Parts: sequence; C-alpha cells; structure tokens
Amino acid sequence: MVISFTGAQSTGKSTLLKAIQLDERFRKFNFVPEITRSLKDKYKLDINESGDEYTQLLTVNSHLYNYLDFKGKNVVLDR
Repeated sequence: MVISFTGAQSTGKSTLLKAIQLDERFRKFNFVPEITRSLKDKYKLDINESGDEYTQLLTVNSHLYNYLDFKGKNVVLDR
C-alpha cells in the first residue's frame, strides 16, 4: 500500500506523517520524509511559488523513484 500526502506548503503534511509514525497500526510501513526541501538544498532550487518546471520535474522524478523503490511494500510518502 502506498499512501502519499500532497498539498500546498504549510498545510500539515509533515506533521501528519510524524503523527502516524507513532501509531501502532502503521508499524509495518516505511516512511519517506518530505523531499522538496532536500532537492532545494541539493540542487539550489526555488520551491513553492518560486519554483519552475525544472523544480517540478525533479520533484516528480524523486516521487517516481520512491514509488519504484518501495513497490510492493507499505510506504507513506510526504509530498
């Protein structure tokens, strides 16, 4: 099962991910923290409203990589 949190910045996605990590029902899940800020730091990207198509392509690529990396496993992805 793949669960993915998406949405605008500052809407509680990371907070929700941290909360369910503590829930026993999600003990068998892998958790992938928010990737946008790590991409920002790694590639010196603008994100959120300042991001461009390059930012979006790298973000989608990272999500696809995570999806394939965890295919067939229980995973919770944060944005």
